[in-house]
Amino acid sequence: MESKILLVNDYYSEGGAEGVCRKIEEIVKRRGGTISFYYGSKKYRLPDSAKEYIYSKKYYSEFKKKILEFEPDIIHLHNYYHLLSPSILKAIKDCRRSGSFNGRVVMTAHDYHLLCPDSGLYYNSDGKIVPQKSLTSWQDILTKQYDTRGWAYSTLKKVQWVYNYSILKLQDQIDTFLAPSNFLKKKYAEKFPDKQIHLVRNPYEINVINTPSKSIPDEEETLKIVFLGRVSPEKGIKEFIRSLAESKVDNYRFDIIGDGPDIEKTQELIQELHLTERIFVLGRIPYEDVLQRLTEYDALVLPSLWFENAPLVLVEAVIANIRILTSNWGGMKEIAELCGGSYLMNPLDSGSVERSMNDIYSDIYVEKKSLNRDIERITKEFSTELFIQKMTSLYSNNSA
Repeated sequence: MESKILLVNDYYSEGGAEGVCRKIEEIVKRRGGTISFYYGSKKYRLPDSAKEYIYSKKYYSEFKKKILEFEPDIIHLHNYYHLLSPSILKAIKDCRRSGSFNGRVVMTAHDYHLLCPDSGLYYNSDGKIVPQKSLTSWQDILTKQYDTRGWAYSTLKKVQWVYNYSILKLQDQIDTFLAPSNFLKKKYAEKFPDKQIHLVRNPYEINVINTPSKSIPDEEETLKIVFLGRVSPEKGIKEFIRSLAESKVDNYRFDIIGDGPDIEKTQELIQELHLTERIFVLGRIPYEDVLQRLTEYDALVLPSLWFENAPLVLVEAVIANIRILTSNWGGMKEIAELCGGSYLMNPLDSGSVERSMNDIYSDIYVEKKSLNRDIERITKEFSTELFIQKMTSLYSNNSA
């Protein structure tokens, strides 16, 4: 590999997208390529102003200078719209026009930003999160609230989206999309039928934790379930709790591990529904303790209301050797079915939640079924080796 790769992301170190960037850096360096990383901030921060969020002249100038100095063969975009803004695409466009950049632009789509003003592909209706099933229309732009924080934030997202993609059409600068799930790949193919779109799953090392078989006493056992992640409205935790309260299921303990903007409202709901003896908000725990902690539970719950792309927390359930209970849509359904040992539900439907909870309980404590997963297949699907193979092919041979 002799290509010069320019990685682009809002932040240097923060979350999943940044982890993928680290892996790409490693691959390129190991194979003799040259790589540089352009980012707006080492850690998460907000743009300096609403104007900078919509279109940053500062990052336009900086990124254009970076292209001219580094002379990349490939520009690989990740998340850029939080801080850098889509103005970096204008920098690419202008460099192409001047002949100073003649390479390819690849983008790993970590969410649905180019498909919808809200990157989660959902909108807010009467305080409820509603997944958007169709491509964004002008009627959607005019009528829908694309942010749970209110119309002001929604309008800001709309202005950024319309100005950069409907007026300037900066998305045309992207030649190839990489999608971590087939679900997202199909969504992007619907929007961009003439673009190259490849499935490239985010790599994850899978080493299943061997735990001793649980001894099941004669008396009734409590089903232990856990949510792990950011406690925010789109995760559907409150809706799942309401469905639990409306169901006839009463032999469970539900722990919520994580932090986020919905913590206080979640705690208030638990108290309001008199579930303080069954549902516990535990807060964050050190990441190095996460996987071992998961082994203490029977199932991991991910009741997200939006079309999650490729939630790796479900793969962590595989490593912890526990079952999966998640929403019956989006990348969650895809990854859950790929991982096996999964139960799909509608977190808004108490009957659906009740049936899934009963099925898990029955499989573990009545039927005493073992958790059989095709670990070899799962490991291969998320292997670093496969990721390296696809990225090397993409960079070297223009295909993945």
